[in-house]
Amino acid sequence: ASKIKEILRDAQELGTKEVKVTGGEPFVRKDMKDVLGFIREELGMRLVLETNGTTLTEELCDFLASIEPEKIFISLDGMEEEEHEFIRKSESSFKRTVDGIKKLSRRDLLFDVVTLANKRNMYHLGEIASFALEMGANQHNTILNIHPIGRGKEIQEVALDYHDIFQCISEISQMPLWEEGRITVGTAHTTLAPALQPLKSMNLTMCNWGLNLCGVLSTGHVSICGAAYETMDLVAGNVYETPFKEIWRESTFFKNLRKVRPTDFAGICGNCVLVPICRGLCRINAFANYGYLNSPYPICQWFYENGHFPEYAIMDPSRDCSVEKTNRLERAKELITLQSRQ
Repeated sequence: ASKIKEILRDAQELGTKEVKVTGGEPFVRKDMKDVLGFIREELGMRLVLETNGTTLTEELCDFLASIEPEKIFISLDGMEEEEHEFIRKSESSFKRTVDGIKKLSRRDLLFDVVTLANKRNMYHLGEIASFALEMGANQHNTILNIHPIGRGKEIQEVALDYHDIFQCISEISQMPLWEEGRITVGTAHTTLAPALQPLKSMNLTMCNWGLNLCGVLSTGHVSICGAAYETMDLVAGNVYETPFKEIWRESTFFKNLRKVRPTDFAGICGNCVLVPICRGLCRINAFANYGYLNSPYPICQWFYENGHFPEYAIMDPSRDCSVEKTNRLERAKELITLQSRQ
């Protein structure tokens, strides 16, 4: 844990106030309690934790209650074993996750339940949300898109298409729990794009990529966020080679990210009045689907291309905002393979 603590000290010197610890599954590390205690008790930073819940013992939950994390996110992808475990690929994980949720609830820890929407569970999202809230969740979050990276590539056959997403947004945004702010729809780190939310009940959480957020991966790579683990195109440097503070302040990657303006976005994002607010949302999803960091946010682009993007949000209706879809992650892998042979 010494290297992690070194990075965290550097981050604090840069002004970091909050740390999100995620995975994989954080608690497969035997020293994770030491790391979390360091964040809260020695550095005094806010702590956000993401877990699948399967490793939450009574003792571990007591420890979490003692350090008081800001929030815990726990994944639940179905109302029954088959739905959940199809996504998680882990036998008996449904029961262990539900048990973990109940343990958190008994200690009055603040936690949200997150569900990855897919073709197998899309008709049960309301039930899953109610189930999560009944077990004590503060909020239920539905993630609409399965990134075509990592294990997400293995389950693209159940990824929602445009029509599925349109239906999910329409149904969830009409639920009373939506107006109460108890359920949200979006990505792992943000709410739904503001242009796609009902004007009367907008609920916004945006991503500050490039401004005051980055990800340090298990390899030591420092990237735009913790989900950027499949291509060097999104890596600014490595903490085993360069100090974290130097990577954040001096790397070409982060310097360029800070220069991105609303007018730099391709597709509908570059023609949307709300892009100064949302900043194009998830850049990893945009990159994975269209190939460039300034690509449009895929869900908004799909809405535009199917004629359902709200007219009030389009600055110039006469402008063609179509874009070519190309998966740069696959091209990057091919390039790396080619270079390694030379």
